[in-house]
Amino acid sequence: MACRSKPRRRTLLVGQLRFAVTQQDLRSVVLLRRQLASEVPRNRRWFPVAAAVGRRLPVFARDLESVGHWPTIRIRA
Repeated sequence: MACRSKPRRRTLLVGQLRFAVTQQDLRSVVLLRRQLASEVPRNRRWFPVAAAVGRRLPVFARDLESVGHWPTIRIRA
């Protein structure tokens, strides 16, 4: 089955991984984990998070910082 976008491919892989775990298919679990692990987070964020945001909304600032490290595959739709 061909997926049109990378996020859909990731969603499909996660769904297959869940199914393989419920069926206790160890070979499929290992294979799917390797495919999902091929995503490498970025070293630098895509955008800076202002210090003022971090002081007023620390949890939101942490969320933005983590999203900023996502690889291109997960950001493109």
